[in-house]
This record gives sequence, C-alpha cells and structure tokens, in this order.
Amino acid sequence: MNGLRLCSLLMVSLSPMALLALAISGCGYAHHHQPTVFERAQSVRLEIREGHFSRAKQQADEVLAQSHMGRWHFAPFAAFVAYAAAPSDKAFADRLNAWVGGNPKSLLARLIRADYHYNLGWWIRGHGFANDVDSTHANRFQRELELAARDIDDVVQLAPDNPYARYLALLIARDTQSDAVQEATFRKAIARFPNYYPLYEVRLSGLQPKWGGSTDAMKAFVQRYAAAAPSGSPLKMLHLKLYADLLGAASLDCRTYPGSDGQDGCVERAMGRLADGTATRDARDVIRTFAKRDDANAVGEIEAALDAMVMAPGGGAFANRFLQSATDALHSDTQLATHKAGGNDYAIDRVASLIWYKQGNYANALTWGRRAIEDLPNTRFASEAEANDAKAQTYRELASTYARLSNYQQVAAYGEAAAKLSGGFGADPGFDRLSCEALFRLKRYPRALKVCSAIIDASEDWQARFFRARVYDAIRRGREAIADYQAVADSQASMEFRTYSALAISIIYDKENKFQDALDSMNGFGNLFVAGRVTHPDLAAYYNNRCYDKMKLGHPKAALDDCDTSLRYGNIPDALSKQQQLMHQLGTPSDSDLSHAEPRSGNSPH
Repeated sequence: MNGLRLCSLLMVSLSPMALLALAISGCGYAHHHQPTVFERAQSVRLEIREGHFSRAKQQADEVLAQSHMGRWHFAPFAAFVAYAAAPSDKAFADRLNAWVGGNPKSLLARLIRADYHYNLGWWIRGHGFANDVDSTHANRFQRELELAARDIDDVVQLAPDNPYARYLALLIARDTQSDAVQEATFRKAIARFPNYYPLYEVRLSGLQPKWGGSTDAMKAFVQRYAAAAPSGSPLKMLHLKLYADLLGAASLDCRTYPGSDGQDGCVERAMGRLADGTATRDARDVIRTFAKRDDANAVGEIEAALDAMVMAPGGGAFANRFLQSATDALHSDTQLATHKAGGNDYAIDRVASLIWYKQGNYANALTWGRRAIEDLPNTRFASEAEANDAKAQTYRELASTYARLSNYQQVAAYGEAAAKLSGGFGADPGFDRLSCEALFRLKRYPRALKVCSAIIDASEDWQARFFRARVYDAIRRGREAIADYQAVADSQASMEFRTYSALAISIIYDKENKFQDALDSMNGFGNLFVAGRVTHPDLAAYYNNRCYDKMKLGHPKAALDDCDTSLRYGNIPDALSKQQQLMHQLGTPSDSDLSHAEPRSGNSPH
C-alpha cells in the first residue's frame, strides 16, 4: 500500500485527537515542493500591502507567463487573481490605489484592482435577494462595481488578448449593464477566444430569469452555441449547465408554492414544462461524453452542475437521475451496501455525500465523504497540485458534515489537513470559517486567533470575524472584540449574527463601566432592532440593555420606558427586576405593591 493511500485510510479511521495530530504533522496530504497557487497569491497580497509593487508585479508576471488556456480554464492565472484580489481592509485598498497611481498602464495592477472592487462589492452586498439588501449596502455595491468597470475597460484596452480580463469584463457587465451591453461584451470576448468555456457560462447565467432574462433566451443561446459545436468541444457542456440553470429557475419560482405537494411537486411540474425530452437527452449525452476518469477537469464541471441540482430546493430527484448517469459512465456505484472500497470515481462519492447531507442524513454523508478520500487515487489529475486541491476540498466537505454534528474535534482536524494541502487557511473561506468556529468552541483560543485572522487576511469573511470577536471577548481583549463585532453588525451578514454582535458591544462596555458608550452603541444600532425585522427575544434584549445603561446613568424614567418595552417583547427576569426597582424609585405602584395593598371598601372577599 502506498503512503498516500495509507494516510488517506488513517485520516478516516482514527480518533479525533489522533486525527488532529496526523493532520498537523503532515499525514493525509502530499508535501509540495513548489508553493501552491494560494500561497503565491498571498505572497503578492503581502507585497502589495507593504508597498513592494515591483515585487508584486514580478510574481504576478511569473504566474501569467506560466498560465495556459486549457479546455476549461485559464490556469493557474484565473485562480491566482481571484485569491490575490479577495476583499480586504481599507489599508489594502489604499495600497492598490497607490500601485495603480504609480503605474497607470500596468495591466496586472489594474486587473487585480478591478477584480478587488468586484469582489468587495459582492461581499458588501451579500448574495441575498435584492429586497433583503440594506440600501446603504446596495449603494456601496453599485459604487464598487462602477470602479471595477472603469479599471476593466482600461485593462481590455491594454491587454485585449488576456482571457481572464475578458471574463471579468463580462461578469461586471452581467451585474451592471443592460442585456444589449452584455451581448456586445460577450461577442467581443468570443471573437478573441471562441472556445473559452467560462465566457459562455457567464453569458448563459446572465440570461436567467432572476437576472431579467428568460428560459426561452437561455435555450436559444445553448442551441446556437452548443448544438453547433463539434463533438467533444467544451461548449457541449452548456447543455448540462442549461439543465441545472432551468432547475434553479423552477426552484426559485416554486419557493413559496402553497400547494399540498409542496415545493418538490411544484418543481416536478415546472421542469415538465421547461425541460423537454431533447434538453434532458442532450444533458445526459454530455455526461456520457465527458465523464472519464482520465479527465478530472471535465468531471469537475459535471460535478459542479450536479451539486447545483442537489442544492436547488426541490431538485433532489433530478440530481439523483443525473448522478446515476454519471455513475454508470464512470463505472461506479452509489449503493451503500455494495460499494467496494477503491472502486469509485471520487466525484461520484462527493455528490452522493452532498445528497445525503442535504437530506440531513449526516452518517451516510460521512460514509461517502470518507469513500471519496479512498477513491481519490482512481482519478488521473493533470498535476499533483490539482490532486491536492481535490483532496483538500473533500476534507473541507467532511469538516462541514462534522460541523452539523457539533463534532468540533473532527472539524478542526479536517480543516487543518485541508489547509496543509492548500498552503494555508483562507483558500476557501466558506469552509475554512468552520475551523475558526470549531477552535473557538474547543476553547483553543491562541490557535483560533491565528486561524481566524489568517482567513480574514486572505479574504474578508464576516463569519470568521464574528468568531474572532468571540475569541477576543473570551480572553478579555475588549477593544479588538468591539472592532470585529462592529464590522459584523455593519455588514450584510445574517441578522442573527448582526444583532448578537451589536448586543455584545454594549455588554463589553457595561463590563468596563462605560455606560454612556454602551448606550451610544445601542442607539447607533437602532436601525437593526425594528419590530418585524428581528425576533422578539432580540428586541427584548435590546431594550433591556438600554434600560440598564439609562439606570446607571441616572435616567430612571427613560430607563423604565425601556424596561416596559423589553417586557412587552419577552420575559427577561433581569428586565422585570429592574422594572420593579425603577417603579419603587419613582414612586409608581408596581404589580407587587398592588398585590399587598389593602382592599378597597366593598371589594373585600367574603
């Protein structure tokens, strides 16, 4: 048995503590002699932050020179720029501006800044429905994308033959421009790069109904470019992407369906209208054509489409049908009882794991996740780096499942193993943040601070910042905790995180006897604590905190008003106690006073 498979088996069979030790020591990943793409991007970010612009340019130039446009991606440059241009703080943005200001005709400086503005805009906005986005965040989003558009226009003029620049220009147009402008941008891009699949993928996504398009427009687009493409062309993959997007559109339309058969039944009927027999057959043909174990990138594209189907509410049955087609094409098996270790393609295992995960059966999700690790050597990757990336992602998915079970030891162990493969935390913030939380839950505070901070430095992430705030809070570093809580409360994060952060700030000030600061902070977050926007328990806590601070500041009447309001939204014992104390202080009869008063004449009980 080779060392790689032995480590893989150890990673899925040992206890949490032994697993964590192996992950940190290096078992479970291939030692890389060259820095990963993520590490190279982080090096460039550091050079930019420190003002070493010539070094940043030199490193980025090296990656660009080593990149090539394969059938699916412009690698490794596309991934490199995405890492290098991830959202960050104002200091990083200022350095980017200084780099461009000193080198106005630098392709790489402007390209990274354009991508930075684009990524920052979406981080500020969040990915919720437009009606759920704060107006201030929506305005900042528009501003950032306007800045991105200015830079990318210059980049395309400077480097018309850079495929990533064309791709980013199309993304920005999709999110900001009319359909006519999007189409013109797309046509110019494919005139230079007629076989660059990501361009077609972005244009197809822009034709979805949620972006103002229509399913008819989507079908016509795929008919024009995929149906006419020669056999084996990457553009054929658009048939499968179309099916996944149609399923997403049906799921979105059915999200509030009130019928007795629920969303699943609604989606089934909608897909009967949207995806005729030809669309289904074309999508299956794509799987039969491209699902080969010696083409990991093509299988990865199929897996991404299947994942999208699984995650579409009401789409599980459709995902299962196409998964079976992929299973047959890859000579694999999705039956729990008959699966033979080492016999499957790892991508089949990962999609099966996601299906069980979506259904809430975490034990089976873990079984298939572990099998994915065992089966990874069956697939031929273009390089060791690509194999390591696939393995790292599988570890992160296992960590995600363990997080659902609150098994934080395993979350931390698999997170560490994934980070070792990727070259650090932050390569995938959406998963890596789980390690940040797990280490906080395990009270491993020094390690938690390092991991959370690494994620935030690599790509601003509100959830990692939230748990770093909680670590700072736990170790009594109030200033740092307040700064992180403030950032989360001001973000487009989930409301539960924002309200927790706002309340936590006032509590830190209260512990320091800074009652005016606490009250000012509560007043400053008044726009969050509005009836109908947050839960009644959150409103009860908000007014209870204000009551306490006003009491301490010597404003009993105003404090009583807030305690009364708190008790209308909840039953916090502390609020009731303060209410009674304040009523006694103001000479106002309380319920307890009335219960002990002498009965009025004529009302005495007999």
